[in-house]
Amino acid sequence: VITAIGQQPDFCPFPVSPVETTPWCTIVTEEGGTRTTAPDIFAGGDAVTGPATVVDAIAQGKQAAVEIDHFLSGVSGPPPRVRFQKRRRVPFQVIPAGEKIANQRHPVPMLDIQQRKATFEPIELSMSPAEAMKEASRCLRCDVCIRCSTCEQVCRDNMHVYALKFSQITTTERVLTDYPRAAERCIACGACALACPTQAIRYVEDPDYREVQLCGTVLNHLETPKCQSCGEPFAPPRYLSYVTGRSDATIGKQVLRRLCSACAREQRAATMVNIW
Repeated sequence: VITAIGQQPDFCPFPVSPVETTPWCTIVTEEGGTRTTAPDIFAGGDAVTGPATVVDAIAQGKQAAVEIDHFLSGVSGPPPRVRFQKRRRVPFQVIPAGEKIANQRHPVPMLDIQQRKATFEPIELSMSPAEAMKEASRCLRCDVCIRCSTCEQVCRDNMHVYALKFSQITTTERVLTDYPRAAERCIACGACALACPTQAIRYVEDPDYREVQLCGTVLNHLETPKCQSCGEPFAPPRYLSYVTGRSDATIGKQVLRRLCSACAREQRAATMVNIW
């Protein structure tokens, strides 16, 4: 996510600002558009919104292009509004949470100062493919996760596991900030993945492990033991402990679970046959 650095428009070239501005030195435009109080001046980006993301600025640039074309064409009526649609979802880049936390922003390679004096080559150089991939792995995938914290609510209020810890970043948005907590408490039940409205959370059930990922970041990875009778994959100990604690408290007795559900039913059925 690229955010603005908090600068403000410079109106120094004009004795009097040709457009209406706010007390915060941002330009006033029509709601949902880029036309200013001057009929032939259009504005967008941080000069209008204040510090925001580059995505917002690009979107307003596209809207401004449509409105300028409408203005120069002399077409009557209001200008059209650009409607943005998601084309396709880029696959998640799977990365362990620990590695995600440790990843720091990679500094942009710069041309040597002495070389800059004798050339017009760009000062900012490009990254290597490996550096670019590492930098891309820092992405939080705001195009998928809408920061609604539904997964946090389900984990806390429905499952009572408290594995997801989100922090408020705006009045309506919350983001995951405590990655170690998920690794320590998550039972890999998959409830968060079922509740997620955008499929930002993925629950992976493999014969050898269960895994929970948020936009590709591995929050928890639990190895799956085998059934002592048939050898088929069984529930991870942490998940089994959660289920055992809930069921034993309900039925009022402790049950030792070392078999998968199919083998447990067969063993129980054989016991009943012997009784009768």
